[in-house]
Amino acid sequence: MKKTDVAIVGLSCVFPGAQDANMFWQNIINKVDSTEVAPAERIDPVHFSDGPGTVDRFYCKRGGFIQDYMFDPTAFGILPLAVEGTEPDHLLTLDLVQKALEDAGVFQKQVSLEKAGIVIGKGNYTGPGATRAIEIVRTGEQISSLLQELLPQVPAADIEKVKQAFQERKGRFAADTAMGLIPNLVASLVANRFNLGGVAFTVDAACASALIAVDHAVQELQRGRSDIMIAGGVHTGQNAAFWSIFAQLGALSRKQQIKPFSMDADGLLIGEGCGFIVLKRLEDAVRDQDKIYAVIKGVGVSSDGHGTSVMSPSVKGQLKALQQAWINAELDKKQIGYLEAHGTGTPLGDKTELETLSQFFGKDEATPVAGIGSVKSNIGHAMPAAGIAGLIKTCLALYHDTLPPTLYCENPTADIQTTRFAPVQEAKSWSKTGLPKVAAVNAFGFGGINAHVVLTGYDMPKKDPVLLLARPTHADLLSALQNNDTTVGEGNYRLALFDPTPERIEKAIKIVSKDKAWRNKQDIWYTSVPLLQEGGKVAFVFPGLDGLAKGEIDSVSRYFGLSAPIQTEGEGLLNDALSIFNACSILDNSLKKLGIYPDMNAGHSLGEWLAGYSSELAEASSVKDLIDVLHPQTFELKDSKFIAIGSGLQEITPLITDIPNIYVSNDNCPHQVILCGSNTALEELVPQLKAKQIFHQILPFQSGFHSPFVADKLDLILAGMEKVQFQATKIPLWSATTLKPYPSDQQAIRQLSAEHLVEPVRFRELTEKLYEEGVRFFIQVGTGGLIGFIDDTLKGKEFSTLASSVATRSALAQLQRVVAALFVEGKKVALDFLAVHNHIKKTTSRGMKLQLGSPIVRNFDAVKSLAKSFGTVQPQLTAGTAVRGNHPLVQAFQENIADMIRMQEEVLTLFQNRTAAGITAAVAVADPPILEKPVERHFTKRLQVNLDSHPYLIDHSLLRQPKGWSEVADMEPVIPMTMIFELLAEIALAEQPVTKIHKIMHVSVFQWMNVAKPFEKMVKGEWRGPQLAYLDIENFANAEVVLSAAHPAPPQVDLSIGERLPITRTSEEIYDKHMFHGTAYQGIVAVTAVGKKGITGKIKGNGGKGSLLDNAGQLFGLWLQLTLTKDRIAFPVKIKEIEFFDNMHDQDGLFECTCMLTELNDEFAIADIMLERNGKVWCAIRGWQNRRLEIDEALWNVSMSPLHNRMSTEIAPDVFFFHQAYARVASWDFILKRYFNQTEKQHYQQLLPNRRKSWMVSRVAVKDAVRQLLSREKNHPAYPITFEIRSDEVGKPYLLGDITKDIHVSLAHKGKDAVAIARQDKPVGIDIELIAERSSGFYPLVFTDAEMELLKDREQAEWTTRFWVAKEAYGKFLGTGLKGNPKKHEVERIQGDHLWINQIEIKTIKHQNYIIGWTL
Repeated sequence: MKKTDVAIVGLSCVFPGAQDANMFWQNIINKVDSTEVAPAERIDPVHFSDGPGTVDRFYCKRGGFIQDYMFDPTAFGILPLAVEGTEPDHLLTLDLVQKALEDAGVFQKQVSLEKAGIVIGKGNYTGPGATRAIEIVRTGEQISSLLQELLPQVPAADIEKVKQAFQERKGRFAADTAMGLIPNLVASLVANRFNLGGVAFTVDAACASALIAVDHAVQELQRGRSDIMIAGGVHTGQNAAFWSIFAQLGALSRKQQIKPFSMDADGLLIGEGCGFIVLKRLEDAVRDQDKIYAVIKGVGVSSDGHGTSVMSPSVKGQLKALQQAWINAELDKKQIGYLEAHGTGTPLGDKTELETLSQFFGKDEATPVAGIGSVKSNIGHAMPAAGIAGLIKTCLALYHDTLPPTLYCENPTADIQTTRFAPVQEAKSWSKTGLPKVAAVNAFGFGGINAHVVLTGYDMPKKDPVLLLARPTHADLLSALQNNDTTVGEGNYRLALFDPTPERIEKAIKIVSKDKAWRNKQDIWYTSVPLLQEGGKVAFVFPGLDGLAKGEIDSVSRYFGLSAPIQTEGEGLLNDALSIFNACSILDNSLKKLGIYPDMNAGHSLGEWLAGYSSELAEASSVKDLIDVLHPQTFELKDSKFIAIGSGLQEITPLITDIPNIYVSNDNCPHQVILCGSNTALEELVPQLKAKQIFHQILPFQSGFHSPFVADKLDLILAGMEKVQFQATKIPLWSATTLKPYPSDQQAIRQLSAEHLVEPVRFRELTEKLYEEGVRFFIQVGTGGLIGFIDDTLKGKEFSTLASSVATRSALAQLQRVVAALFVEGKKVALDFLAVHNHIKKTTSRGMKLQLGSPIVRNFDAVKSLAKSFGTVQPQLTAGTAVRGNHPLVQAFQENIADMIRMQEEVLTLFQNRTAAGITAAVAVADPPILEKPVERHFTKRLQVNLDSHPYLIDHSLLRQPKGWSEVADMEPVIPMTMIFELLAEIALAEQPVTKIHKIMHVSVFQWMNVAKPFEKMVKGEWRGPQLAYLDIENFANAEVVLSAAHPAPPQVDLSIGERLPITRTSEEIYDKHMFHGTAYQGIVAVTAVGKKGITGKIKGNGGKGSLLDNAGQLFGLWLQLTLTKDRIAFPVKIKEIEFFDNMHDQDGLFECTCMLTELNDEFAIADIMLERNGKVWCAIRGWQNRRLEIDEALWNVSMSPLHNRMSTEIAPDVFFFHQAYARVASWDFILKRYFNQTEKQHYQQLLPNRRKSWMVSRVAVKDAVRQLLSREKNHPAYPITFEIRSDEVGKPYLLGDITKDIHVSLAHKGKDAVAIARQDKPVGIDIELIAERSSGFYPLVFTDAEMELLKDREQAEWTTRFWVAKEAYGKFLGTGLKGNPKKHEVERIQGDHLWINQIEIKTIKHQNYIIGWTL
């Protein structure tokens, strides 16, 4: 069997907390613990007990569970009816295999799967589907038998109804589902659906199953029997019987946490999941230009043999697997950089694994410490899928060049000190650690089977994510963006968006809404009239010596397997020319490999010969011969120079007409020409240019090309070209000399190629000519400035330009832009190169939710019918119930413990209501009487709320403004959510006035209901049951209201706020520092206790409608502010249920309020809340959900006390710096409303999306600088909203406001940061710039000779930046800017970090990676 490296070219997964591989990776690097308390529908809470364990009671409540997973059966030709009874791991596998193949590009490239196979690691545990089948067939019968034994007086027909009802509740089990329950058929199902022609089987090697599957897959590829293999693992067998096994073994964590390799570890948490990888031989993957996540170098597999016991791991057995894998990998084990351990968190398992690592890898002090971790700390132990979870984690780590952190190992066990590994505590750049990109993954199965995989990274150029859309109408395109429809589609309305984050999609929506062409700005392209749709043509344009500008091509060269056509060596002009030729050749070939061929080629100067190579005018060797003609010693002219002038030919011609020995060399565009002249001629010309303030620059070339200075060399050039072989072009090549295509005659080509060096380059005219010929898309093949020339020449016309290589990103990423831009202009392009898939959109938007559990059946009508059949007596199972021990039923229960665990509870449930933890319904309380269904099902009510009818709402204003502020809109008074649901309940009650409000359920609020202007909306109601009304305020809120004839009795209370924290707050402190509410909504009277899980306090209604329950929500919000460290501010958006045990309108008096946290994640905080009055429960709220906002302390302080707080930081006296630290749109909206008045907000809305943040950050800094000056110098603290910042006709900022008279300001911004300064009675200027190296061309454009002398011997990056900042600050001080002539403002002297221009002193400082400078 041939040893070959195997590439991982595609992957997909679903694990706890992650619906896909991207979310899985984000959870890992963000250190997310995705385990949770077992959901009731997966493992019923009745099974959990802190007391002594029995077979059906477990001490551990937490595990890793897959969230709701939607599956579309029609996509795989499966009947929806069959889904319910099919084992969900079959369906998960189908879905994830498809996603893995999609990720590998199999469908886009239309790859045949005739030589593809699949191996699946899968345990033979009883899954949810099989569990349901057992319960339907066997447990149903046992229930029937037991009921007959217990209730002999009940007719058999009634008991049969109970059994049938139980079976129906358990789901379908029929002929069409039976095949979906056979465990090993899942591989055959995949092979059938995807037409795989290779092997298809499952393997069960316990926890090592998935890596054993990978081993088989690798062997298939190495044998040559398959060209593509799919391998992975799946586990969804979470049920009570499975947990019972691990609980009885004592393997589960009593601390409810899995902590691999920690001193505190005490066991595992059970997880689940599914993951697959797509494998190809490495050489095939490189040939096919596949994405490569990582490379499998070797796999080792072993058994423990005659170990200590079947259940005890063996160092000897594990060592065999490691030794075998590294021998196969042919790598030195000292190279390992990271090890993804089996790491179960069980003390014996971890200790054995660390001993194995210690013996195999040793601990050499000279060898760097490698990282170690275990994905089980994030998701629990996924059993047969554990190995694929670890392997995918490690693949993604190698692919993203990031060492992944592990959780809960801050206090590692002493055994880890004997190894060369240390737990990775935080995500870090792998490359920057210096560790080799070599990794390994362990998976050790119960029973002693061991697997070890060795991987390496593959340094493959990365591509950027892009969204491509095409739709037939403007509305369709907007709809696709708004609804996250990523299908590429067809039509003339086209968009390309790189880095399609939610924020950038919002930006794209605004661009598309305006329906104006948008090309190559902010990495976005949009048009509704594609340029290439109606015969528009593509031209390649090749640069001359300006193609030496920075821009890498290695990424493209490696991606397409291309090499330089000509070997270069040495330095000088010839070598530079050959380097440009090689780079352009590789880019030209790359474009053509992508199917992008030009309709014509053109070039600038030397670039015309490069264009000739692309047109096949000459072979590479002939181009080299051409370039060799340009020997510098032959053409060097001591007495001539080139000069670049920032003006057009029309303006320059009169200036040079009377100057001898000066000629036009390059007519580049309307605003640039290059002249070649003698030194004497230039000495005469330059003063005229200075007098007219025309930009100019002497160039460092002395060749005289494209001028009469080399006319006498024409014969020499022609002689040198004699050996060059030309041929007719296959792609038309246009001459910048004749403005015509090249001739086909050899001698004519030779003559034109020579004259080309003597005659001027007429590039401006050539651009116009190509446009006349129909060219609408110009691709610059290489770096340089041709794109700028074309843009200048064709300004005002419809066209598109793009370079295939730029200095700011890899050539591969830039080629993506070229392909995407061509797509937008209507060209058919290689979508697979962009990693974009043009799927046909599925008709079903969500599919069906997979049933991953088999919950206990409770509360079904058949039981009530059964009770009636034997009168009012309701026997209950008790300890004294007489059942003979030798009864066959009892023996059956004892023989089948798995059935017994579930059956006992279900039978008991038939006769008694059980209470659950938290807020629970009272036992033995009759349901409220059922009302007759109203006659009119639908009803409406107009809701009218305004500040005249509800004046107290001014106290529910989100924004604090100066006292007496006249513009109510700036205060943003809104209706509280609690008032809304009370109003909705009252509307329902008015339809049935004799009833009581029992519950308000499923409350959702979608946006603020602002009452700065009267709020009027129609409330639509619908009776969905005798007791249930649904009410909706369209686009704003909805809820369900349950009415009853009487209130139920209060429930039992079981709310715990956890361990107490030493935190106190008075009512005054709460409303000063934490809550925005005014008097009518200030009802938190006292905080009585703050705990780790909640808060208790005394609250009251205070006059505003909804104020009592609003204060309950405030108390929960206060707890978030007091205990969280990040995103502490939250607003309510949903409530699951509010149940009243007394009149909702009776809100008088003082209430004890308890808020208990039930769930906390990055987006939401959810709590249960209880209100008691006089010792009785008045109201219980379940699932109060707050959305957490990205609002830090600075932003909240400004919100609560805008008069005395600022967003910006004073980094030097009077200098304020503001960093754009917020990612969410809501946070920017928060700032906008607190800093800017209505006029400023309207101006902000009119700005282009790309300008809004820079506008805001700079003006926040200005406002803070002004407010500090007012406070410090005038003792006049000011709200930010009380004055405006305007700009004059040249863009200079000034202030508008009564309190800001004679205050001058200046601002600057760079990227995400801004600086500002304010000064009384005198002008001021400020600037900010990143410290960076400047190109050689920057110096002569910006600095005078005297300045160059001052800069000499100083650190160039820092000091050129200081000089530039000083010039910019001085220009702003003058109020004119630099006017395109930075040399005019000369730095005269330096003292420390102070610079002087025209006797004005400019202070400069280094802050972060910036230089900031301002006039003193």
